[in-house]
Amino acid sequence: MSTFSKDVEPAREMDVIEFLDNLEKDNIQSISDGGDVFKGGKLKDGTQYEFVVPKHMSNTFYEDYLKEKLIRSRLNLLKVSLNLLRLGSLAYCLQYL
Repeated sequence: MSTFSKDVEPAREMDVIEFLDNLEKDNIQSISDGGDVFKGGKLKDGTQYEFVVPKHMSNTFYEDYLKEKLIRSRLNLLKVSLNLLRLGSLAYCLQYL
């Protein structure tokens, strides 16, 4: 018995359709890349998730589904940071860049 063990809730398994639905609804907080076919991450409610990208989608998954969303997210973060900078919150702004 380890004194360091914690009760860790297992990641919720979802299929790629459910992941894409959560992505479209902006429910995804983070995405981890576990290789060509395995992905995981965290939903905005804190739930850990994982899913397998079908082989027929694996070569173009990033380009087809993630790239535009990530670019938009970074642009929105940059806009917020610039607005904070205008308000004089440089230190607060820099922690998010």
